[in-house]
Amino acid sequence: MLYSVVLTLVCLLALVLAIRSLGKFPKSIEEIRVSIEASFATPFSGKSLIWFLFLISFFLLPFFWGLTFFLKSDANVLVIILGLFWIYFWSRTLILFR
Repeated sequence: MLYSVVLTLVCLLALVLAIRSLGKFPKSIEEIRVSIEASFATPFSGKSLIWFLFLISFFLLPFFWGLTFFLKSDANVLVIILGLFWIYFWSRTLILFR
């Protein structure tokens, strides 16, 4: 449970730092999407590393939280399947398609 809480805090901290680097609060997901796409163009800048940290921690959240509660049961298979769906949906929404 401790790892899940730490990962959630890392995700929230990375999101706050990434939004602060935008200079203003984004009014839509489109502004966040543009920032993430720009971070792929310059992968070694400070802003890009913060966005990458946010994306990685955000993609891992359902695995950590789901396996925290369902590791010793048969529902862990559902956690993995739903986690893969989570990654597919959000990567499609944030990165791949407009």
